[in-house]
Amino acid sequence: MRNILAFRRCTGEEIRWLVGTFESQFPTSSNWQIKEVDINEVIPLCKYVYSSRLEFAKESIRKCIRYDVPLFYPYVVEYDNGDTHLVAPPVIEERNNSLYLGDGMHRIYEVLKLDIPVVTVLITHNCYLPLPGMPQDWDNVKENGTQLPCDMNFERFYRQGLTGYSKFSNSKMFWRYVGK
Repeated sequence: MRNILAFRRCTGEEIRWLVGTFESQFPTSSNWQIKEVDINEVIPLCKYVYSSRLEFAKESIRKCIRYDVPLFYPYVVEYDNGDTHLVAPPVIEERNNSLYLGDGMHRIYEVLKLDIPVVTVLITHNCYLPLPGMPQDWDNVKENGTQLPCDMNFERFYRQGLTGYSKFSNSKMFWRYVGK
């Protein structure tokens, strides 16, 4: 079992690396940035959140509050075994002055329940990719105990609109194994 040694905000260099990594992996626009947004303006695309993944979201919120990291400013967790993990903020796609949630559904869902209006996100401006499904209303998003396939979680699912942000954000790219 590894213990947390430090939980800290990313440095400027780490943020530049994070933004540059997303820019190169997802050339969805020419302008990516870390920015605070009013989450009441963010439009979800999924119809469901998965109950088992909500615990990670709650823990992420608790740790940000405990370690005085603004929600969800990019942060790094350092462990006693030398591992470090950079946690990227939710990803928002800006299209025609509207904000669509690309990744971070569970964290944003939990923050809405806590009535916290402003969080930090990674935003891609003027995104040109098609949406993977019809925009939803937060009042209609439901918790579900089963993780449903995309064609059941998006209304009018369009596979070509899937970006892979979530899988990428959870990849080994954001873990550094120091001294191994």
